[in-house]
Amino acid sequence: DRVFSEAQAKLEQIRMLEQQEELENSLLAEQRERERENNPQPVPAGTMTYDIAFREWMTSTTGAVSPEARAALAQGTTRDLAVGGAGAQTVPQGFRKQLVDALSFFGGVRGTNATVVTTDAGNDTILPTDNDATTEGIQLNENTADTLNGTVAFGAVTLKSFMYTSTVVPVTFQLLQDSAFDLGSWLAKVLGGRVARIQNRKFTLGTGVNEPQGIVAAAATTPAASAAAIAYEDLVNLKFSVNAAYRPNNAQWMTNDVIYGTILKLKGTDGRPLINGVTVGVSAGAPETLLGNGIVFNQHMDNTIADTKKTVAFGDFSTYYIRDVGQPVLIRFNERFLENYKIGFSVIQRADGRYVNAGTDPVKVLLHTT
Repeated sequence: DRVFSEAQAKLEQIRMLEQQEELENSLLAEQRERERENNPQPVPAGTMTYDIAFREWMTSTTGAVSPEARAALAQGTTRDLAVGGAGAQTVPQGFRKQLVDALSFFGGVRGTNATVVTTDAGNDTILPTDNDATTEGIQLNENTADTLNGTVAFGAVTLKSFMYTSTVVPVTFQLLQDSAFDLGSWLAKVLGGRVARIQNRKFTLGTGVNEPQGIVAAAATTPAASAAAIAYEDLVNLKFSVNAAYRPNNAQWMTNDVIYGTILKLKGTDGRPLINGVTVGVSAGAPETLLGNGIVFNQHMDNTIADTKKTVAFGDFSTYYIRDVGQPVLIRFNERFLENYKIGFSVIQRADGRYVNAGTDPVKVLLHTT
């Protein structure tokens, strides 16, 4: 009787699994039929690309994909894509470009000429530095032995890999099933913007301890003339406090757009603006410039002028290194929100940021003090 009961239970379990598989296949067939109706040119056999497979996986209400899509996704799979479980996919080039565009549109440190390094693994990466900027050679007279001066100040900066997540965004089944809705672009904008904001906050203000080193927090400062105002002379002093070696080609300004608006309102004794927003003679729509150098807007910089505030940065931001570990990864949560008929999505990315300053201060920040 016990064996018979166990056999009956097994048969019932098999029957339920078969019904589940039949239902999943039916849903997948319906999804393919909708795609064929909306796309008069279905993907021919053998031409399944990673981008197409990624979209099929992302918009499926069950998580199931065709065998062709599964084979294409195998290139970037980082976790099991079993139906009903959580899965992850390395995002394809098109989706990644949309994410990067979202990060770049936000501006901030990634919007400068910061040096971006991408590594496959997340172990610590060492960047060697040296400071030999003030050492000079000598004039050597005839028949005179050369001088030994091999002392160079070497240092190192360690790039780590901190995890950042967009947090989970639940998407309704209706949006997943609506083929007219560009889910990829929407997710890239929402999730990419979230990751961009937290990363830029850290790249700007981070302490460097268990988080990235913020460029504004780490850079040397140039004192402003006032704790309650910003003057034209402050901008000139800040620019020329940076070593000439860093000024001609790569130097940029970085400030909050509120502060930049204050700068544009500076007027001389004749009532005329002291700052022209763009280079004279350049056509409308040209990038903003300030004293001949381009500007990047960073909303995580101080937007008020007061004691201890750091309002404007200037210098060669290519000396700030951003380390990305691989590509962003899109996580799909199939079961967490199923009760409300939603599927969750999040983007994770490992990154770090460090200011490589060997002692010559390639970037400086305007500091207001009493």
